[in-house]
Order: sequence, then C-alpha cells, then structure tokens
Amino acid sequence: MEELSIFLIGRQWVFQSRGAASFLEAKKYFIAWSGNLILNGTGVYLLTDFMGIHYIIAKLATSLTVAVAYNYPIQKNYVFKNIDIDEKDKNNK
Repeated sequence: MEELSIFLIGRQWVFQSRGAASFLEAKKYFIAWSGNLILNGTGVYLLTDFMGIHYIIAKLATSLTVAVAYNYPIQKNYVFKNIDIDEKDKNNK
C-alpha cells in the first residue's frame, strides 16, 4: 500500500503526470521498485556483513545512495519518461 501511495504522489507532484495512471507506468514503477528493493537489501548486507559497519549507518548510507543514484534517475528516465518537467515549468510560468 505504501508503494502505491509513493507512486501516485511521485506521479502527480514530482513528475507532474496528468490523466489516469496508466498500466504501463505502474508496471514500470513495479520493475523500478523491485530493483530498489534488491539494491537496498544487497547494499545493507554487504556493508554490515563484509565491512562490519553498524546496521543503522549501513541502512542510511545505502538508502541515500540508492535514492540519489538509482530511484530518481530511473523514475525520471524510465517510469515517467514521456514527461518533460522543464517544458511543463515553462508553460506554467
């Protein structure tokens, strides 16, 4: 349920997608979310078990890295690819 909320919020406010949520966008989001889950789990595992970093520090470092390096770019360039935020900003001004 949380991911559905994040999908809808990101779709409307971050990427300003309009109209009914398409099945294709939802499918792409699920694929991206699956990658996010794998990257976060693997990152925390590697940092805690192989590098001996405390779990909370490992989780924080992994989450921030994945959010900046994976989540935003994949959503912008794959999930909501057909939306040009810069063009929408020009039209709204």
